Amino acid sequence: MRLQVFLQLSPIALAIIVYLVGSGLFIAGATCICFLFLQYLLLDKQGTEHPSRLHILFDPKHDTLVDVVAVQGLGSTYPYTWEGKKESINPQTRKREVDRVMWLKEFLPKDLPAARIMAFEYNSKWLYDADFQGLHEHASALLNALVDQRRESPSRPILFIGHSYGGLVIKKALILSHRSKMDPPDPQQWIADAESGIIFLGTPHQGSNHAMFALIGSLIYRPFGGNYTHVLKLLSDGDVLVELDRDFKGVLSENQKKRMICFYETKGQTWSWPLGLLVTRTSAYLGQGAEAAMECTHNEMNKFFNRNERYEKFIGEVKRVYDPLVNPGANEVVKKKLYKRLSARIVDGSAYSSTNVGHCTAETCEDILIQLMSWAYDSDPRAAKVYWLTGMAGTGKTTIAYTFCERLKHEGILGASFFCSTIANDTHKMDHVFPTIANALGVHSQRVADALLEALKDTKVSDMTLNDTIVALISGPTAIEKSPFHGKTRIVVLDGFDQVEDRNRVEALFSLILGHIGGVALKFFISSRPLFDKLDGATQLLRYNLDSRPERDVRKDIMLYVRQRLGLLATRLGDEREGWPTEDQVDAVVGRATPLFIYAATVCTYVGERSNNQIKRRLQAVIDNAPVKGSTQSPTSKVDALYAQIIDAASWEFNNDIKDVLGLIIVARDHLSIQSIASLSFPRDRTDGESRVSDAVSTLRSVLSVPSDQDEGIKVIHSSFPDFLTDRDRSKEHYYKRSQCHRKAATNCLHLMEALLDRDGTWGLQDLDASLVDVQNRADISSGLAYACIHWISHVIEVYHLEAASAMELESDILSFFNIRVIRWLAHMSVLGKVDLAAESLRKLELENMVRYI
Repeated sequence: MRLQVFLQLSPIALAIIVYLVGSGLFIAGATCICFLFLQYLLLDKQGTEHPSRLHILFDPKHDTLVDVVAVQGLGSTYPYTWEGKKESINPQTRKREVDRVMWLKEFLPKDLPAARIMAFEYNSKWLYDADFQGLHEHASALLNALVDQRRESPSRPILFIGHSYGGLVIKKALILSHRSKMDPPDPQQWIADAESGIIFLGTPHQGSNHAMFALIGSLIYRPFGGNYTHVLKLLSDGDVLVELDRDFKGVLSENQKKRMICFYETKGQTWSWPLGLLVTRTSAYLGQGAEAAMECTHNEMNKFFNRNERYEKFIGEVKRVYDPLVNPGANEVVKKKLYKRLSARIVDGSAYSSTNVGHCTAETCEDILIQLMSWAYDSDPRAAKVYWLTGMAGTGKTTIAYTFCERLKHEGILGASFFCSTIANDTHKMDHVFPTIANALGVHSQRVADALLEALKDTKVSDMTLNDTIVALISGPTAIEKSPFHGKTRIVVLDGFDQVEDRNRVEALFSLILGHIGGVALKFFISSRPLFDKLDGATQLLRYNLDSRPERDVRKDIMLYVRQRLGLLATRLGDEREGWPTEDQVDAVVGRATPLFIYAATVCTYVGERSNNQIKRRLQAVIDNAPVKGSTQSPTSKVDALYAQIIDAASWEFNNDIKDVLGLIIVARDHLSIQSIASLSFPRDRTDGESRVSDAVSTLRSVLSVPSDQDEGIKVIHSSFPDFLTDRDRSKEHYYKRSQCHRKAATNCLHLMEALLDRDGTWGLQDLDASLVDVQNRADISSGLAYACIHWISHVIEVYHLEAASAMELESDILSFFNIRVIRWLAHMSVLGKVDLAAESLRKLELENMVRYI
């Protein structure tokens, strides 16, 4: 028997053994022979059949929207290839025990509830008992199995998952499917059309440097069924792989190329001795689609024992492909119809992605973010549907909300976001919040969009009460029984809820949300300053107050942030850094800042906005600065002192212009560009307005976000800054009275319209058509004039609310407007597409008992 075994060895295998012995490596040669003999005694008979087939691991039946097909790699057997395992010693028997988890069956159905999950089994052995089939045969078997399983739904999207060689099988199958289109009609062509995403797990698109070792093993094992045909496909720079890669890229559409993700291993493989990376990052990346690292060895890439960080990263990437397949959102026609119906109450630019907030610094606020993600995924029907994050101004609520939105979007469960602010256009208007959210939800789901259009068929959104809005636009269309998001719960993020214009209605709004949230496929995350202690319906509410967070955790996070920001400035200093900043300086900033992140952020921006030779001096000046004289040691006293210092430094250079510019910015109804601010601040003297404004705002970059493009709007970085300016007790000599700021804004709007609208004297109603033609023939209306036309009445009404007596000072300008230029104004509003707003604004004047002006 032994002689027969050795006589069956191929000449190459014998040559390897002879070479080892002839080279003096007797032990290696003897070991090789003994190993061969031992394996011969242990192996099954050659020729065992391993039919290829698809295993259905999970089937949602009628709810199936996508097929997920996993294809194993070389040298593995089903089901072990997809099982994560954990070895342990039984303390009683002292025997080794192995726990196994088939993650395709245990984990994936929970994450992809609308997917039928299948695993393709084929004989992937190469070392022994192989079937001598090649890539073409395996790919054909995969196609045939898929065609048989998909006869009732041939167009259903397919998401492939391929480990190692399995990825090459998928590529070859799609090539064959595409080629079948050139022949008489063949069901196989449906597979290429249905392919909607591929997850490659360590697929050697350009081969493996270790393929030669596998080839030698295959040759040695050939008497026992070893098959080197498979391994040849993996040889680096092989013609087979080059041709396969070229053909595969040639059959993919541009959209299909974008829906591929290539994972690569980061840890080397060890088999008795270190082998390194079996498939390098370069080989694992196809050159198209996305790539992602997986912290494991090659053989661990397709095995998950628990939902650890590695699995969460993997499933997050899978969901990025999966989510658009099961919930493609409304079609473009429906989106346009929905937007048109809701446009009167939609605020563009209110979503998190439109803000200038930014995410949390790495490793900060992780305890809160982990808690938030756990709440978001909690499917217990008894769990709270509303998470309320509170904290005083500057504690990082908005940054946490922004980071939460990023993570929710990555997980595919962000429904909508609305960031309220008194310093952004209309985002402070409560009546705009839910129509804007409803529109975003409709974009994500055709079912929601259809339900919204039905609800709005006979009703205008502007005529709805707040309760009607929530019922018709939120709870009705997103009811769980309608499965609006195909079994998923979407998260709606509302930030800065204390910033809405009517704070007296916030408690009532909370109650409405809690009253209607029970039966919907939504959860609400709301952040605000502390508003009230008790609330009806609290069983649906989970609350966390940042002000009660342990000081050591807050200080640690602020320390990380300050070190990173000042470290970047130190790098900028280069050779001049000389140990800057010192530990004492960092500790001083952190001590001053805690618990206000906004203090740390403002200090770092303020210090870094100047030239290198002033950075060190500015930091020390901030540390040496004392709180505002005469102020009590309130929670905001330190940030108040910092704001006062910033304004003092700016006013030293541009005192008068600073007052005019800041006064307008803190009450503006929209983000204004430098050109707009100049024309509104100096409406009758515009010779050097833009340069004056540019110089003024350049000294306030630590509190204002000033874009490099002068046509973009300037934004206040944090609401605590206008809060400081408009609070006499906090700001002292830097106080800005809101009524006066609004009055000046209204006056300047009227003066700018006087300068730009008046033409040929008084215009009557009979001249409206001529005025329209005249305006339409002119160049584009300037941004400053557009702002004046749209918002002047809003400023007038605000003055009337805050200080009625002050409104009398506007009377002559308003009378002049209605006597001379109201027709011109209507013509401009028509061109701007704001005729409805013009009518609504005039009605508001009437309701405010200001009819005498009209």
